[in-house]
Amino acid sequence: MRVIIRCAGDADRWDNYQDVPKHLVKLCGERLLERAVRLVNTFAPSADVKVVVRDMSDRRYLVPGATRTRDKPNPGNGDVDKIASCRHLWDRKDRTVILFGDVWWGESALRSVLTDPIDGWAAWGRITADGGGELFAFAFDPGHHKVVADACEQVAEAHRSGRLEGRGHGGDPVPGGWALYRVLCGRQVDEGGDHGHLVHVTDWTDDMDTPDDWDRWCWRGATTDPAERPPMWEG
Repeated sequence: MRVIIRCAGDADRWDNYQDVPKHLVKLCGERLLERAVRLVNTFAPSADVKVVVRDMSDRRYLVPGATRTRDKPNPGNGDVDKIASCRHLWDRKDRTVILFGDVWWGESALRSVLTDPIDGWAAWGRITADGGGELFAFAFDPGHHKVVADACEQVAEAHRSGRLEGRGHGGDPVPGGWALYRVLCGRQVDEGGDHGHLVHVTDWTDDMDTPDDWDRWCWRGATTDPAERPPMWEG
């Protein structure tokens, strides 16, 4: 199994909050990237863990249990390029797992990503009551490489033609991950819903796109009974 942890985005919305890139912000006494690598090594000790970075000279992304690498970006693909650009890293013999590096992973959710059986491919995420949602991971078998690559190209073409603009939650562009999920399900890029391949994440797992995400996660901990907080939570 190869686990690819994406830490190569622009992070414009994070704006260096807490004076660190979002992948390196600390929650529960541990940086997000360090936690992800540690849990991958716990639940899939034989996995080959690759951290995709923008700058190989930034030694903050050197984490025991993983190696750093680069992707092959094509900005013309739009947001789906975060998956398409690492195609050369996909495992040719075993499951490929793509994790987004700005995610604080609950143990149950990441164990599911790494060990649950999948029917060719699957995605892990959350759909919210207001129609929004978050995607945290994709996994697919070698036999689905072409299927995923072709779906990435369909989404990239939708981006280039402007079909993703204004069609997402709240009038935002459709995020590349959600568009990819829908195409893989045989749906239109802007057709919301579950569609049968989403593993619903219900634990503390969440991503840190913006400072508000970090603040909300910490506030959730502050207002949660101590017995139900994540291990090592620092109030």
